[in-house]
Amino acid sequence: MSTNLPTRTALLACPYGLDQIRATFGDIFRYVLPDHPLDARWQTDFLVRIAFPFALPLSWDKTRTSTQMTCHKSMAGLFTDVFGHLQTFGLQKTITSYGGFFSFPSTFTKRLVGKSNSKDGGGARRLRLSSPRTHNGWI
Repeated sequence: MSTNLPTRTALLACPYGLDQIRATFGDIFRYVLPDHPLDARWQTDFLVRIAFPFALPLSWDKTRTSTQMTCHKSMAGLFTDVFGHLQTFGLQKTITSYGGFFSFPSTFTKRLVGKSNSKDGGGARRLRLSSPRTHNGWI
């Protein structure tokens, strides 16, 4: 096992509350279109694709793997470091599946901007920050 660690990335200060989240990661509400999808400019302005140093099995089909992910540009160095450390210490097998990272379904937006045609008051019962396909869809 190698003891050479990947380059360390500076940690971000953890934002507290919606105003700090918007200040740290960008105001996503400015990118929500009138019919509630997310404007493609959000991806261009705030997201980057990073490569995993090893393939990860997909949570919904373990016969397939992913070798990259899309995340907020402010978090890319941190994720690169984490996956690099996992590989350096031979821990990649401890990750049993990968369910994706960034997802922005319109039910989130309808609930947040208060414009919903659904009977449940905006999709609140469908709002899950962690599911088989997405984790922390806001980052």
